[in-house]
Amino acid sequence: GIISSWNAGAQRTKGYQADEIIGRHFRTFYPPEQQKDRHPEYELERALKDGHYAEEGWRIRKDGSRFWADVLITAVFDDAGEHIGFAKVTRDRTESRRIEEEREQAAEALATANASLEDVNAQLTQAAAEQSQFLAVTAHELRTPATVLGGSADTLARHWDELTDDERAGLLHGMSTSADRLSRLLTDLLTVSRLDADALGLERRATPVSELVNGAIGTAAAAHPGISIQAEAVADVDVLVDPDRAAQAIDNLIGNAVVHGGPPVRLSVTVAGRMAEIRVRDSGEGVGAAMLPGLFDRFSTGDSASGTGLGLFITRELARANGGDAFYEPGTDADPAGAFVMACPLA
Repeated sequence: GIISSWNAGAQRTKGYQADEIIGRHFRTFYPPEQQKDRHPEYELERALKDGHYAEEGWRIRKDGSRFWADVLITAVFDDAGEHIGFAKVTRDRTESRRIEEEREQAAEALATANASLEDVNAQLTQAAAEQSQFLAVTAHELRTPATVLGGSADTLARHWDELTDDERAGLLHGMSTSADRLSRLLTDLLTVSRLDADALGLERRATPVSELVNGAIGTAAAAHPGISIQAEAVADVDVLVDPDRAAQAIDNLIGNAVVHGGPPVRLSVTVAGRMAEIRVRDSGEGVGAAMLPGLFDRFSTGDSASGTGLGLFITRELARANGGDAFYEPGTDADPAGAFVMACPLA
């Protein structure tokens, strides 16, 4: 390992004059951590065992700067086959390494950019699919009440005098119901728009939970005459919510129970920690396991062709905006329909 000869290339690469380095151990060119691990000696052992040893790694110049070296050490033998030393060739590959690192960084940056573009494309594809579904669902939901309103109005205009009082009352009731349906649809669409824009403008205040429940039952009873909607045990507590938005969320839960479940629909309120949990139960078959993962997703309508699939999504988002949440409790043998739960923070 003792340096016995030196040339112009070695001087140019490592900065030592011949008289400064000949007679010193070649470990001088290695970083302190490699000297500590006796890596120079290991290289010589490998070169003697295998005939040669090659590697790339950091080396140290006279001025203390580092350069990236391509090293080849070859064992040297005399004519009698006796080992007399080693020949060592060192090439400065710093610039090549820099270029390679820049190439790798560029490749990584390109891969990252491609991945980002793929994510953006996936999001755009999903947004386009959701927009298409939104338009299809909205058109479907608008068509029926609009047809009822137009047909009823035309019938009343053309045949008012020919209709009985009961027939006129029936047509007017159908128009009123269709108008309510349109109003609910527009309210849902407006709410979704404001949720996306984070522009709900909530005004949270202490509100008796019984007031919310009883108000929702009254609204639902008027919208669904003949269907039993009743309150069971309701805790006497106040919740900190925007009462209008909380009422809208409960209305959606009741509407979901009426459309997708079965009467009677029952509401109850219990306290769990710092939350009041409003449960809405019906007498239907409950939610199938396949529906559970996306139950509260936008446009989730399950196997039903009715509804926009926005009601449960809006309920959960409104509950979360008020500091609570909404979720589904699976049914039991005694209560197969389970319950939809809206949790609201106590005041």
